[in-house]
Amino acid sequence: MAITARINKETLKKARLLSELSRDAAARNVTSDPNRIRDWEDGDTFPSFAQAKKLAKKFRVPFGYLFLEEMPDMTPDIPDLRTVGDRQPDPLSIDFVDTLNLVLRKQNWFRDNALGQQQPPVAIVGRFDSTDDSKDVAADIRNEMGLTPNLRRARGRGAYLSALVAQAEGVGVLVMRSGIVGNNTRRPLSVGEFRGFALVDQFAPVVFINSKDAKAAQIFTLLHELAHIWVGQSGVSNFNPLEEQRDGALELFCNKVAVEALVPQREFNDNWMVGRSVADNIASLSIRFKVSGIAILRRALELDKISRQAFFAELPNQTYDEPPIQGTGGDPYNTLPARNSKKLTQTLLRSMQEGGTLYRDAANLLGVKVPTAVSLSQRLREGI
Repeated sequence: MAITARINKETLKKARLLSELSRDAAARNVTSDPNRIRDWEDGDTFPSFAQAKKLAKKFRVPFGYLFLEEMPDMTPDIPDLRTVGDRQPDPLSIDFVDTLNLVLRKQNWFRDNALGQQQPPVAIVGRFDSTDDSKDVAADIRNEMGLTPNLRRARGRGAYLSALVAQAEGVGVLVMRSGIVGNNTRRPLSVGEFRGFALVDQFAPVVFINSKDAKAAQIFTLLHELAHIWVGQSGVSNFNPLEEQRDGALELFCNKVAVEALVPQREFNDNWMVGRSVADNIASLSIRFKVSGIAILRRALELDKISRQAFFAELPNQTYDEPPIQGTGGDPYNTLPARNSKKLTQTLLRSMQEGGTLYRDAANLLGVKVPTAVSLSQRLREGI
């Protein structure tokens, strides 16, 4: 007879809920009877040690946690700025917590390396305050990052996003884009949970973008999170462009900065064609500025180009572009620098080659095996 694991029923239930699994999903590959999960959560029976270990792995918590009277507080140390209507959002998932912890490890390494190299602080971090004029912040972002109309000549939104990321990293911000936890394709990130987050640091500011989102949304998220860096306030965001009135003051401020940086008022006014239909103006300007039709529509309302009646009449016709097609990963030599920040990847691999960082530690931070890290280092040196 198998030895039972006398786990805590409340801790088991909380671990399952945090992992966002139904009882049926939790039972899969653990027990043939899904009702067993209910029995274990009610404390009527206990799983075997083998079953308990499978549950802990499935819920992505240490096995020992299941025996504790209370689940340790797994609330991440980052301001949660998400809103869901008139209620508080659900707790951040284990997928988010694991993603945040991975990003923090990379940020800590980059900060330590910068300090060791006696690098100066990143000048733009906290340059403004959220009480400043959003137009002044947006103007400074445009100036520092070189956000001129020429940059928008990139072919398509994907290329424009890549250009914006390169400009952001050029001023010292590490930009990481991923739609999965680490390199685990079986753990997709949820756009419904968060679009991005910003981690303010004087030497290693980080912006993370959920790449499961549409390209137009990622472009806006990047500038929104950069606004967080510019005003020196970290946070995780899931702003809804259709329900901005429900966002907090800081999120509204960062939205204003983002839209002014991407769609400057003067240029917008110069290119809004009086006499042309709202739909045609939206279509034309969304192509010009490489943002979503929704962003252009909101801009038109803010700048009194259209009435609220016209806004709500056109709104059902506007959506973000389609999210990226989900494949099995693509070329790791392209995806890894994007997931880990090209700036961080290059710095880390240079340190590895120069003996400042162990090969295994560099590979571990990037989430790859040592041969892949070595090969990637060679590719980057050759400019591939």
